[in-house]
Amino acid sequence: MKAEDHRLAAEDIEAVLPDLTASTAGPRANRVLIETYYGSAFHWIAYKCQTQHGKHKENHSKLVTYLRDIGEPAVGEQWQVLEEIRNGGWYGHQHLTGDVDQARDLWQEIRQWALS
Repeated sequence: MKAEDHRLAAEDIEAVLPDLTASTAGPRANRVLIETYYGSAFHWIAYKCQTQHGKHKENHSKLVTYLRDIGEPAVGEQWQVLEEIRNGGWYGHQHLTGDVDQARDLWQEIRQWALS
């Protein structure tokens, strides 16, 4: 994907956040919220890497190493924590409100970095 396509994908994913956060499903939507923050953050990382470094990864495999290698270790650390939250929420039992809040905060930090 091109940089602008990643930006559009992130924005498309984010467009559903108001509906998810206002959902009558309440805490049952937590897994989906975490996954949504994770997916959007991935596209923001790809967008920034492409626009700033001229390249990006098309998947999340070894993304932390990639980010360190291109001189973005702080974002790599944020991504690693977000990926741990995502794995715990999607595949495990770590999907409490605090986990959602942390995923949201990391997504916002990554988004802010990508747009800076």
